[in-house]
Amino acid sequence: MPKAPTALSGHPSTYDRRVRNLIFGRLALIFLVFIVGVLWISSYTKDPLFAIPQRVVALFLIAVAFSILYLVWLRYGPSKILQIRVQFLVDASLITWLVWETGDLTSPYVTFYIFLICAAGFYLRRIDVHLIAAFSALCFTALSSLTSQSLIYSFSGEVTPSRAVQIILINVGAFLLVGLLAARLAEKRPLAEELRRAEEEFADLNVLHERILSSVNSGLITTDLQGRIRAFNRAAEETSGLAAKDAIGQSVFSVFGDEIRAPIEMCLGGVQNVEFSPPSFEASMLEPSSNGNRHRVTVACSVSPLIGRSGGVTGLIIAFQDKTELHAMEESLRRADRLSAVGRMAAGLAHEIRNPLGSISSAVQFLLSKNSDSGENNELMNVVVRESDRLNNIISDFLAYARPEGAVGITARIEDVDVRKTLEDCIALLKHDPAVTEEHRFAIDAPHELVIRADEAQMKQVCWNLLKNAVQATPGGGNISVGISEPTAKLVRLVFADDGCGIGHDKVSNIFEPFQSGARGTGLGLSIVHSIVTQSGGQIDIESEKEIGTKITIELPKDNGETFDR
Repeated sequence: MPKAPTALSGHPSTYDRRVRNLIFGRLALIFLVFIVGVLWISSYTKDPLFAIPQRVVALFLIAVAFSILYLVWLRYGPSKILQIRVQFLVDASLITWLVWETGDLTSPYVTFYIFLICAAGFYLRRIDVHLIAAFSALCFTALSSLTSQSLIYSFSGEVTPSRAVQIILINVGAFLLVGLLAARLAEKRPLAEELRRAEEEFADLNVLHERILSSVNSGLITTDLQGRIRAFNRAAEETSGLAAKDAIGQSVFSVFGDEIRAPIEMCLGGVQNVEFSPPSFEASMLEPSSNGNRHRVTVACSVSPLIGRSGGVTGLIIAFQDKTELHAMEESLRRADRLSAVGRMAAGLAHEIRNPLGSISSAVQFLLSKNSDSGENNELMNVVVRESDRLNNIISDFLAYARPEGAVGITARIEDVDVRKTLEDCIALLKHDPAVTEEHRFAIDAPHELVIRADEAQMKQVCWNLLKNAVQATPGGGNISVGISEPTAKLVRLVFADDGCGIGHDKVSNIFEPFQSGARGTGLGLSIVHSIVTQSGGQIDIESEKEIGTKITIELPKDNGETFDR
């Protein structure tokens, strides 16, 4: 049969600490009573220490000795429960001695019995508290009976028998009543301890739950059946840009885009059926950016029913993960596959197209020189020559953009390239272009000379194509700037910016694919730039707003010692 819990049940170290507190508390009370007694005696005698009865001094020393003995017993004794019972029984005996020495029936220290019984309620079981109360009543009754019958010396003076009986009954009744109350306290003490432990375990579980949620890399949201958010973990905060305190209580539809409404409502409608299997789907979230705007990120969502304690469905668990970068990588791989196929096709067709094209151009030029008298024929032949040259330029650009890897005989010539000088040369040459007007303003922002290891011809082609695009985006004139900086010791950043017509959001994602530009040019300028930058181990990024302008950022390694196609 399991042992009933005691008021001192708990961890051994907690038990020892409480018993030690009882011992030191008793010592403090002993010294306090002794000092108060000395001060009281000193009020009417010159030598209070010598005026204290020797029996009281002996009582003081015995009480101190017992306290020291308790400390030794606590450290080396096997039974802690037995010790605490002995302490209270000895305390009741010592209080009886103190009451006798200070006036027995009329002693002011009779209330110490009350304190002792109350203290027992904090340390002992219910039956032990009743025992201490009964033992205290027995000690006081025995002392009062012996003194009132003059069987032992009485320090209370003359007390009538009826008065003695009255004092005994009142005090014994008080002892027993306090014992009943203290026993109830002792009875509820284990329950309070269990409740405290349960609260601590619940708090630990709550902390563990929060740590698990915060440690999960996927976003996790729980909702009620109305779609109101009840939990919002750290990954969800990072993905959505919302703090948990702001998100909790909101509708889940305010966090995601509108396309999630139909799947969530379908899940909320069917989740009452436990056999319902909610689908997985993709949605979008509006995430705040550093400039104050909100950009859309794609997340993969899965929804599961949240089962309550009763076994019924109480809401939804929505797990999601940011797939924006993954989709960008997939799109980049698809683009690379397409470009690789185009490159192989261009390499295979280049010579086949160029040979007859060169023959056609040469034949027409010969006919043009032989038929100089016919103006109409000359005009038609000139058209053929111009279009042949344009077609040849398209093929050349195509090859520059999509040349197959490992082409024989043409490798990059890596050398020191002054980026600022390359830009200045391109701008000086571009100013002679008919498309450039007096309203075009060029600016280079470079703190100092920057030299990188690269192919100079390819660097000029990158700068030329981007500057040419900026001019085409500002047909009526505008500001065209190039910023050069070093974000790290091994990296150079070039930022080309213009305040031209800009590019729509629907076209930005495909801007580096072939034939994505406007009517001017071959549509391969940005594709060639992208190809050269990526082959050089760099990165290129574009930001554009319609009617506001475009900013293209290029990051290149300062030391590019690799060989790549040109």
